[in-house]
Amino acid sequence: MKIYSPEQLSELDQLTIKEKEISSHQLMQTAAEKASDLLLEQLDNNEKIYVFCGIGNNAGDGFAMAKIFLDQGLNVEVFILKYADNLSPDAQLNYDILKEKITFHEVSEVEELPDFENNSVVIDAIFGVGLNRELPKFVQEVISSLNKTEAYKVAIDCPSGLYAHQANQKKDVVFNADLTLTFHAPKLSFLFSDFGNKVGEMKILDIGLLQNHHLKSEYNFIDQKFIKSIFKKRETFSHKGTYGHLVLIGGQKGMFGSIMLSAKAAMRSGVGKLTVLCPPKAVEMLNIILPEAMTIESESENFIAYQEFDFSYQTLGIGMGIGTSENAFSALKNYLEKTEKPILIDADGLNLISQNKDLLQLLPAKSVLTPHIGELKRLIGEWNNSFEMLDKAKSFSEKYDCILVVKEAYTKVIYHDKAYINSTVNAGLATAGSGDVLAGIISGLIAQSYTSLQASILGVYLHGLSADLYVDKFSVNSLIASDLIDYLGNAFSTIER
Repeated sequence: MKIYSPEQLSELDQLTIKEKEISSHQLMQTAAEKASDLLLEQLDNNEKIYVFCGIGNNAGDGFAMAKIFLDQGLNVEVFILKYADNLSPDAQLNYDILKEKITFHEVSEVEELPDFENNSVVIDAIFGVGLNRELPKFVQEVISSLNKTEAYKVAIDCPSGLYAHQANQKKDVVFNADLTLTFHAPKLSFLFSDFGNKVGEMKILDIGLLQNHHLKSEYNFIDQKFIKSIFKKRETFSHKGTYGHLVLIGGQKGMFGSIMLSAKAAMRSGVGKLTVLCPPKAVEMLNIILPEAMTIESESENFIAYQEFDFSYQTLGIGMGIGTSENAFSALKNYLEKTEKPILIDADGLNLISQNKDLLQLLPAKSVLTPHIGELKRLIGEWNNSFEMLDKAKSFSEKYDCILVVKEAYTKVIYHDKAYINSTVNAGLATAGSGDVLAGIISGLIAQSYTSLQASILGVYLHGLSADLYVDKFSVNSLIASDLIDYLGNAFSTIER
């Protein structure tokens, strides 16, 4: 699913109107009906609905939704914030239809807001995706007041005050939605930590915009349709050699669990053969909990040091629990020098690179780096907002021809000027070892002849989907990294179905 700018969305609206021979008002009615239908499934007849509209097309959606609710017998009041004199043509049309059924309330200051009933819903249709400037002062005050109410808050297409495709200032006032009903695709700003919490739960509504058109975007939302386009079914006439040989290198005293989580996740990802190089104590444990894996004992009792092995492999994964000692640095440097195949680097491997930037020159093409936000800052430097972070990450990826998997709520896979943003989002992933599991999954997929980019995209989706499937049965609070591995089979099954 492509993520478009407001200008592109406007063009897509026009292309749809022309191709389907419909009016812009009909397209607006479709959007209003889709949003209303979803809300009507949740509302009961006792809830009071307050619809707040501006003067643009977003207001037109609000007016149309208010009429639908009235026709259903619900208790509705409509408030207009006239920050300019004239309504947009389609908003005016819906205003004229609605004025036969209801008396509008014009709001120009906070004192004109109603006393909200306890069981109430506030619908924000003030500003849509086209906003690119600071809100008028009185609108800021109204939104701030709405944010303080106990009402259930719903934003239509985009929370008012939030820029869809550019960075807000930290001081900006933004409607604090519990639910955002957005049309066609998510907006880029929804997927960043800066103001993403203002979106609440996000529902994407298909309003029938064209799927086949000339518009291009460097931003992709990784949904199930996207995953099905890259997922490879296993061949009947195949064997373990068909699905690759992965070598994982990691673990030090006190951190053996990290390499074990990665190893088990790699096997569950479908890799044909796995060899794990780790300290002797970890080998003993690994032979018990994962007998399917082959092992090489590190020559050091308690940590990783460089040593050669004389067999072929599809890829290396390194960094999980290796620490940042001189021995770990030597191991990473030597493996980087001696392999021409893409390598996955995680955790302390990334910290070693941050401390020794010359290692970046040794990265094999299409290698995968999997930093969380703190590790990313050490790699690319600080940023002022998430849009700047994305630009810096793209430049880094292009300079070193590597894939960056930026781990956060909406994990981002960045390769050169493209960003692929994961849709399987789960707060349960904020737990120790979650990143080790992801490293195992992605490196296992690379070994199975997925490209590094495909493996990263599929890996983050499976990782999040495993969490979603666990949380469907249990609690987001109880999720631990091992659960992700246990539910990986269910995640694959969901894709295959």
